Amino acid sequence: VIILIMAWQGYGHWRQTGETRSRLAFIGVLLFVASDSLLAVNRFVFDLENLAPILVLGTYYPAQWLIAQSAGRKHR
Repeated sequence: VIILIMAWQGYGHWRQTGETRSRLAFIGVLLFVASDSLLAVNRFVFDLENLAPILVLGTYYPAQWLIAQSAGRKHR
């Protein structure tokens, strides 16, 4: 629930400001939600086998990078 609230807040901030950095944060949050969801599916629903590390980390690292890029100086 907390991660979905984070996504909702990210979307709202992007829609309100229209800033590039807000868009980067929102896309990062969406990838983070996807990563966390894939992690839960792999653990509790069915085994993703060899794809799990690729899918989970393949969404997690870009998510963190985009969220980090959204912080700091203003983008144009």
